[in-house]
Amino acid sequence: MMISTATKLKTAINLFCHQYRENNDGLLSEKDWQDLQKLQDFLLFFYADASLDASIKDKPQQHALARRAG
Repeated sequence: MMISTATKLKTAINLFCHQYRENNDGLLSEKDWQDLQKLQDFLLFFYADASLDASIKDKPQQHALARRAG
């Protein structure tokens, strides 16, 4: 979720880094932003799977009934 917020605020983060940098070490390149987006896409797969598992554990009877009805 933090990566998603950072990518939405990319312009503001870049502006902040340019204004308050002491050196170039803190700046993110375009490739860095692309890598963050790829990482987010990869992690979202596991987040969605974990969320589904958690909802099944919380209400297993509802999921069993839904499978039978479907």
